[in-house]
Amino acid sequence: MTAHLLNEPKYRQAENKLLESSDDEVERLLAGAGANFPEAKDQLLTWAYLTARQYFQRNLPRESALSAEDAEDLTTAFFLEFERALPRLQSATRYTRHVLKRNLRRHLRREKLRRWRGIIMSDEALEKKAGKLAAAETEHPWQKWTDEQFVQYQAVLRALRSADDVTQQIIQFRMQEPPLEHKEIAGRLGMSETAIRMRVTRFYHQARQKYEKIRYIV
Repeated sequence: MTAHLLNEPKYRQAENKLLESSDDEVERLLAGAGANFPEAKDQLLTWAYLTARQYFQRNLPRESALSAEDAEDLTTAFFLEFERALPRLQSATRYTRHVLKRNLRRHLRREKLRRWRGIIMSDEALEKKAGKLAAAETEHPWQKWTDEQFVQYQAVLRALRSADDVTQQIIQFRMQEPPLEHKEIAGRLGMSETAIRMRVTRFYHQARQKYEKIRYIV
């Protein structure tokens, strides 16, 4: 049995334990994060990601307007929102419950995230687009690219150059043809699948920000 298969139950046990945390335990993590303890912050962000994913997945059977892809998009959006709000949070649990319910209601009103996806493109879509552009670089002269394609490609490259070594490996695995699944990447790097997804989420958020800056300059 390979090492990553042996590690998988360990990661799942740790994640399940986080999901079972009481409100008081989560608030202690928030206090630790506020006191600049990196481990507490990492655990709190992981708890937020896992809690959001569990919440939206549990609503799949009862909400016909919510697809598995929608649930993943909403999880990604909440994680980024939670991370931005973290420095000013008074209660992680109250904030999470409020925002998750609010975001689901918004989604159901917006008919499968049509308007939402116009603002936040899914990571999967960005990966496919970046992969196609990377292939186009070798298969076609760059002069054939549209201005929009060139800006998008430059944004991904800039984000990739500024990323740490582990994130670069992950994104390269995701952009190869065919792309590796998050679970397989986790096995190769000795990380949990959740940790991989969180890094991918952060990377493409940064790529979107760089894209907006480049587009503004152009």
